[in-house]
Amino acid sequence: MQVARPALQLKALLTEPRRHLRAAARRAADQHTWHRVASRLSIALAERDTPQTPLIAAARRGDVTTLQTLLAQGAAANAQGPHGRTALFEAVLHAHVDAAACLLACGSNPYIADRRGRTPLSLGVVTPETLHAIRQRYHRWPAPHAAQPLPSPDVQRWVDCLRRDGIVKISGLIAPDELARMQAAVDRFVVALDAQLAKGQGLYLHYDEEEHFWPHGQAYVTNNAFKYSRDFVRLCCRTPLVDAANLYFGKPAFIQRALAMRYPPSPSRDNDMFGWHHDMDDKRFKVMVLLSNVGTADQCMSYALGTHRIFHPYAMFFQNECSLDYCRAHLGTLEIYDAVGVAGDVFVFDSNGAHRGNRRQSAAVRDVLLVEYTTDRSEIWGGDIDADLAEELGGPNRPLERFVTARKKWTLPFVRRFPAWVENLPHVDRWL
Repeated sequence: MQVARPALQLKALLTEPRRHLRAAARRAADQHTWHRVASRLSIALAERDTPQTPLIAAARRGDVTTLQTLLAQGAAANAQGPHGRTALFEAVLHAHVDAAACLLACGSNPYIADRRGRTPLSLGVVTPETLHAIRQRYHRWPAPHAAQPLPSPDVQRWVDCLRRDGIVKISGLIAPDELARMQAAVDRFVVALDAQLAKGQGLYLHYDEEEHFWPHGQAYVTNNAFKYSRDFVRLCCRTPLVDAANLYFGKPAFIQRALAMRYPPSPSRDNDMFGWHHDMDDKRFKVMVLLSNVGTADQCMSYALGTHRIFHPYAMFFQNECSLDYCRAHLGTLEIYDAVGVAGDVFVFDSNGAHRGNRRQSAAVRDVLLVEYTTDRSEIWGGDIDADLAEELGGPNRPLERFVTARKKWTLPFVRRFPAWVENLPHVDRWL
């Protein structure tokens, strides 16, 4: 197809009779469209045919095995292709979420822009659904790090069980005198809250409160459990639990929140934490200490084994319901595990898995302490810890490092509309 030069096109328009002007203008517009399409096609062909680095080529294919091999051999994670796009950018553009998570975990820089000024994890490039999928996988991807001391056989066994089932029972971590002091600490919390209730205060208002009685769930709750028990603080910073958390995450873990709960006898219910749910925060290492004996006829927690491995879709993180039918659709048959034991037993579980609390009117009171470890530093609740104890147990890469400096959640204005991670999702610096 021969295209007239612009000067000749203009001369033709000026000399043609008026009745032909409209047709000539249409022909000129068609030629302009053809030029634009041809230009875009030329760019696309050039991009396709321009040699890419092996790492970028593997990212475009979503070939995680090759990516890992190349990175282990020293490939430059942040090298840019002819259009300024890194391997991470290419993985995101082609919706290869595992490849993107692998690259992030191995040090790819998400802030390197292409020639159009776009960064790979900006919402102009990636949808919230894809960004969520990348974030989930990134938080479950062990990061390369310097060699660490080998864990003890016990710690390795706990983590192997946790990776397989999502929950593990540990006995013998707490001495009898420590247990007695922890039990007394929860008694003090309940007495203090009962005194507030007698004054017409202390009833549940919202989830982020320091402590409250929840009439709908018939439960005493404090999000400031470290205030009541130094022994609990020490337990959560003790080497076996910290080593297990670090090994499970593959990177340093931080304490996110410390809770104490008392569950008086209550009729069976199937709502909120007493229905099958996940915790809407993705992968977390959650520790539960039984302070009372809990049998199968008591108010035990139940856990659907293996469900911690499910990658929940974006929409499921706006509510925590996680039905067994949904889990079976992903995993097939399910085995339900009841967390029963004696006072002093410890259960560690990944709260991304489906779990529920069971309420029974004829059961005994159930007291528990809980602590949550995370690698997502954007949502640390903070709490009250004696200054001398915080100094003794804190420090770089220790689990209390962020906790002791965080603003206490219940002192901040309550503005929660969505889970915190939803608000943090577009702000990559908050969760990387």
